[in-house]
Amino acid sequence: TRNESMPYARFMYPEDQAAKWAAIQNAEAKDRHDNTIPQTREYLGNLNFNYSIDGKARWKPVRVFNDGTKTIIEMPETMSQEESPTLLVVRRDGGIFRDAETQMVNYRVQGNRYIVDSVFDKAILIAGIGSSQDKITIEREGK
Repeated sequence: TRNESMPYARFMYPEDQAAKWAAIQNAEAKDRHDNTIPQTREYLGNLNFNYSIDGKARWKPVRVFNDGTKTIIEMPETMSQEESPTLLVVRRDGGIFRDAETQMVNYRVQGNRYIVDSVFDKAILIAGIGSSQDKITIEREGK
């Protein structure tokens, strides 16, 4: 009857669906390949690069990022020929009447990278003593 008619019909062919699915998988594989650091196999899509780096030192970090578990501080290649700075994490900022509360955390140096076993909001890299001290402040943006 006229009232029970179907306005249109759609056919899906398995070969077309398989080709579309293969194209999606290939695009995802290409994206993963293009956004993976070859040396460390780290996928950049999972990394947060939203850090500011302030201060002046010859060994100022090139980049800082985290994967949600660890923070990686990438230093310049020339750092291997200089004194390595100490990393302190700021647990509480200082004010007029109190100093900042800093703490040493677990980290290791691999090549030109500091691998910190936590994600921090603010940290300080310090080398030297007294008036010849160099200091770099690293702060996570958009906490």
